[in-house]
Amino acid sequence: MGETDTKLEPVLNDAEFRMFTELLRRHCGLHFGPESRFVLEKRLARRLRELEIKSFASYHYLLRNVRPGDDEFGFRWMFGFAAVIGGSRQ
Repeated sequence: MGETDTKLEPVLNDAEFRMFTELLRRHCGLHFGPESRFVLEKRLARRLRELEIKSFASYHYLLRNVRPGDDEFGFRWMFGFAAVIGGSRQ
């Protein structure tokens, strides 16, 4: 029998969802409603894997504490994502 990948992706809890939506609204002007939660969670989980970060809270901490001009806080990956899931700019 073949081996399977037993790594579990982190689950975005309610508090983390609120923290990320507020962060994105404040810094990028993007608004995400509850209907976008699943897609936002999957997109963030992919970014966690790319950066080898273990939790949503750790990534949120990183984003809150980056230096001005840091490419990660540019959210280049997030702007294209907003178009896909319907995040609105206000």
